[in-house]
Amino acid sequence: VTDNQTLEKLWHYYPHLMEEAKRLGPESIQQQRRMVTEEDYRDQLLPHPLVLDADAYTAWSGSWQSHVVAVRLINNLLLDEPLSKQKIAGDALDPEQAFERFRAELLAYYQDQELVDEDQPNIQLPQIEGSSARTLLRHVIERQRMVGQEVLLRDALLVGIVLSISVRIAGDYFRSEIQDEVRAALADQSDGFFAPGKLGFGEDLVASDLIEVLMDLDGVESVCINRMKRVGSIHGDQSGSGRVVLEGHEVAVLEDDTTRPERGSLRIQLHGGKPG
Repeated sequence: VTDNQTLEKLWHYYPHLMEEAKRLGPESIQQQRRMVTEEDYRDQLLPHPLVLDADAYTAWSGSWQSHVVAVRLINNLLLDEPLSKQKIAGDALDPEQAFERFRAELLAYYQDQELVDEDQPNIQLPQIEGSSARTLLRHVIERQRMVGQEVLLRDALLVGIVLSISVRIAGDYFRSEIQDEVRAALADQSDGFFAPGKLGFGEDLVASDLIEVLMDLDGVESVCINRMKRVGSIHGDQSGSGRVVLEGHEVAVLEDDTTRPERGSLRIQLHGGKPG
């Protein structure tokens, strides 16, 4: 399957993207694609399908000014992590379809950024699997940056959160069902509270926001935050203050994956409800 065919399939299943392309087409003719200012780096990397958020700034290296771009990637990926279909698909039910959609989005991005010749019969994208996000993003930057500008890519600082909560359940609800719903509402990496992209750079974690999310679930009568802190023994519990303060390019994450404890953990204590 060629990349052009992949794009045609994308527009077939997602016709709104075709309409958006038609609308933006005339405007893009006059758009400046060179990366010159910090805003250029941010604005032109943000649409990349690997990027959820980006922030660019200038830093003095001791000899010259360098452009630095901090990026938050999909599925909590890191810049130097080898890419695979599964890592790009994340929690998608059909990883193969999710990966093909990603390739189609990447092709559309390259066309929008005028990084490919639309007259080519077979547009070649850079290798994705086995490569890294840094390599793919630098592939764009090297084509768009001004000669002589040093550009440094940096990961967002993922801050794992340790969270322990107590939940009181209404009498007509099964505990196992409520536990699954609570876990999904918080830790599901597709649309939970801590899903990548839900919390921004330097956005504090606030206990009242967590409680509000859980109180919206059917069968939940009350919620108590027993423990809320950064991962690591040097960090104290913030359940009393109700706020974990984050700064700069820090982003709160909670994956509750025992193989990666540094990405946060979740403990749920249930009270009331029906057994089972």
